[in-house]
Amino acid sequence: MFSLRQKRSDLYLFCLMRGHTPEDLDHWEFWVVPTGKLPD
Repeated sequence: MFSLRQKRSDLYLFCLMRGHTPEDLDHWEFWVVPTGKLPD
């Protein structure tokens, strides 16, 4: 089982690289946690 804290850290870096805001993490959690995939 992955660490949610580590996953959020990875998503934070991902969203910065993609030009998204950290607030996107609040939405992405509901997508990434069940599917294990990042949204496009």
